[in-house]
Amino acid sequence: MTQQGMSIEDLQWHWDGFGKTNPLWAILTNQEKRWDEAEFFQTGVDHIKVTMERVLALQPNLRQHRCLDFGCGVGRLTQALAGHFDWAHGVDIAPSMVAQARAYNQYPDTCFYHLNSAPHLGMFQSGKFDFVHTVIVLQHIRPDYSRTYITEMLRLLAPGGVLLFQIPAEYTSLRDKYRLPDRAFHARLSLDTPLVTLPAGTQQTVLVRLHNASPVTWPVMPLAVTYYVGIGNHWLTPTGEVAVLNDGRTYLAAPLAPAEEVVLPLTITAPQQPGHYTLTVDIVQEAVAWGAYHQSPVLRVDVDVSAASPTPAAPPPAVVQIADTRPPTEYLDGKQLQMEMHGIPRQAVLELLEQHGGIVLDVERDDCVGEEWSSYTYYVTRR
Repeated sequence: MTQQGMSIEDLQWHWDGFGKTNPLWAILTNQEKRWDEAEFFQTGVDHIKVTMERVLALQPNLRQHRCLDFGCGVGRLTQALAGHFDWAHGVDIAPSMVAQARAYNQYPDTCFYHLNSAPHLGMFQSGKFDFVHTVIVLQHIRPDYSRTYITEMLRLLAPGGVLLFQIPAEYTSLRDKYRLPDRAFHARLSLDTPLVTLPAGTQQTVLVRLHNASPVTWPVMPLAVTYYVGIGNHWLTPTGEVAVLNDGRTYLAAPLAPAEEVVLPLTITAPQQPGHYTLTVDIVQEAVAWGAYHQSPVLRVDVDVSAASPTPAAPPPAVVQIADTRPPTEYLDGKQLQMEMHGIPRQAVLELLEQHGGIVLDVERDDCVGEEWSSYTYYVTRR
């Protein structure tokens, strides 16, 4: 059966490329941040402190002699683990990452880094490690490889040791998660601002009274989600053709329960050509649907658009340079570098662990991969 996703060779090429171009961001992805090195490594110290408290609560007699950090990258977590174990080892598939981990290494006598290009961990002997750890790594690896790596990490675990690994389980479309049910798209709208005529191309803010005529409370979406609920407008010609699509938008600032209403300011821009038009205002859930698609009444107002009055030319606006803090799209040798996302269902992971002698101490839901994936952290031991 053909597996979807990168081969181990392609995986190595892409992650070696990230190590050469933007390693800190690739390891700890943040769409709006370029990491300062000290801050980056401090996140590792903070993470491992909390992690070890949890691990020792589950396995109080854990021997803290030797540990392994799988997918170590530049050593963010491996170095932090060196403060809790006699010997810390990191392993990674990318030569550039391993080279930088060695360069960043603050514990050269007790912290070691290894390059592994194989789809297994045969370079390490069985039962060698008291603690094996990997987070935000397996999610970027094809599931057939991840299954092998999980069983290999179990093999490396000393009796009574702890394997901690994180992996996503299921993908959920945010659009499906946040879309309102069809019955929610029913509103009554009225215009509180008299509107008869507008000069062509001019803006005016009108007040629209929005009444929730549905049985569903209209929510306010999280800032990170684009599926906002609000009102928007179009302009139609006398024959019903669209003159201006998606002109203005205003979103709810607070939830609106059934039978409640709110007055929203909506800034509209008159069409550029004079003539007779119909302003239409409708409820909308961004990137999902308009109320009209679900037979919700649309507010319609006839407006005469007059020729715009000549105005003196305004001086050109001052140019303000704003630093772009977003990480650039990374390329290597003209090819775009990519991170894949994969998951294994929770039940399939539990069955895999049982088949290979793992004893599950706990499974915790985590937020390592955002809202579109359910993700879990597994704590496992073996006799």
